[in-house]
Amino acid sequence: MLKKVRKAIEEFALLSDGDTVLVALSGGPDSVALLAALQMLAEDYGVSVAAAHLNHGLRGEAELDECFVRELCSRRMVPLTVERADIPAWKKAAGRSTEDMARAVRYEFLERAAAKMGAHRIALGHHLQDQAETVLMNLFRGSGSEGLKGMTPMRDGRYIRPFLHIERHEIIVFLTQEGLDCVMDRSNDDRRYLRNRIRHDLLPMIRRDYNRNIDLALARTAAVLKDEDEFFQSRVNRILTAWNIAVAPEGFSLEVEKIRAQPIALSRRLVKHLLERLADAEQGIYFHHVQAVLELAFAPRPSGCLHLPHGLEAKRDYGRLILARPAAGGHDFAFAYTVTIPGELTIRETGDILTFRISGDFDFRRWDGAGDRQGCRERIWPLPGAKARTNCGDSRPETAVQVTATACLDGDRTGMPVMVRNFCAGDRMRPLGMAGEKKLQDIFVDGKIGRSERKRLPLIVADGRIAWIPGLYIHEELKITSETKRILRIDYRRPA
Repeated sequence: MLKKVRKAIEEFALLSDGDTVLVALSGGPDSVALLAALQMLAEDYGVSVAAAHLNHGLRGEAELDECFVRELCSRRMVPLTVERADIPAWKKAAGRSTEDMARAVRYEFLERAAAKMGAHRIALGHHLQDQAETVLMNLFRGSGSEGLKGMTPMRDGRYIRPFLHIERHEIIVFLTQEGLDCVMDRSNDDRRYLRNRIRHDLLPMIRRDYNRNIDLALARTAAVLKDEDEFFQSRVNRILTAWNIAVAPEGFSLEVEKIRAQPIALSRRLVKHLLERLADAEQGIYFHHVQAVLELAFAPRPSGCLHLPHGLEAKRDYGRLILARPAAGGHDFAFAYTVTIPGELTIRETGDILTFRISGDFDFRRWDGAGDRQGCRERIWPLPGAKARTNCGDSRPETAVQVTATACLDGDRTGMPVMVRNFCAGDRMRPLGMAGEKKLQDIFVDGKIGRSERKRLPLIVADGRIAWIPGLYIHEELKITSETKRILRIDYRRPA
């Protein structure tokens, strides 16, 4: 197996002398084997090896997995970074699937761990069977060549997959030969997930009845499509340069006739590429979205508009096709961000800025709920028609609309994780000074908050509950009290 790993490293230039490689270490067989293999080859390539483990909190065995990883790294003298995350709570707050949420949180964690460790590469344990499963999953979703190329040995010049051409049974043999233990994730047998159904049901049936080497065949197909995908992308880049497309912060403007003159494959690729640039995301833009944009561009009517994922719009204006990120107050869009405390967050969809700070050694005796003696004053700007409210529940009308807001919450009761997202139907909270929960829909109506403003206004969500609506309320249970020891201060700013 090591010979194949060495070949992959050299063929795809996965490592460079002096690199620090961070292994995403779950404790499962793939990641344990990857850690051991890279350690064995580290001296040959002049690299050092570190590890990172994220406790997702999704399984009862999560604590045991963390203990196993800590002991393994201690025994092998590998620097280790560990974090814990409450994925169920984050999933609920963000309204995303467990798989999607776990993936997003995992990659955010790996980036933080790499920065902490000074790692230039992040190594993932995906192998040949994982590649086959990924290709089939993308096929079922209707992906084009971009999806069917599957995973690549290196992504973004940072993430590496030295095992991508190694089969699962080779990894097991390697672990046995080296006397390495591992933990098994029982969720890999849960057939509620598409990948597991492909792994345990579909692929074994194909191997048995159609092609026993289906994994290799799919991996080869992915490799061919990767090369073709790179060719198409190079053509798209040439078109962008040749056309001198007008680029603005809000979008792109293209001549319809120039798009029509291209082969349909290039037209699709061009539109998809530009939409993904505007969305700053590689997921969420699918074939039917691209096809709808092209139908709009080629339609006999001279004008029209489409609403797309990530808050994007496609507009036909006679001879031009405009792909745009609409101004705030346009049609509904969605956003959700995980917060790092302390830290600053800029919401890409709106341009709003939030700053989060924790202060300790708070003395309630010096707190009057409205004063500034400790720099903890809660000063909020009112939305049109709303009233400003202090942490003590006082209210007073404001005549001038300001573009800043500050909230001070009980830092020990706020809970984690902290997320920022926009309004979803059915949202509820317990506003400051009230005995029970109230629908946000009713809060907005009472505050005379317009529909467009409701969707762009960021909600601060802590431990699954809405902690603050800027300009309106904080959560009753998070107010400053005589028992408060730490304050979470949140500053909100909407650029003019």
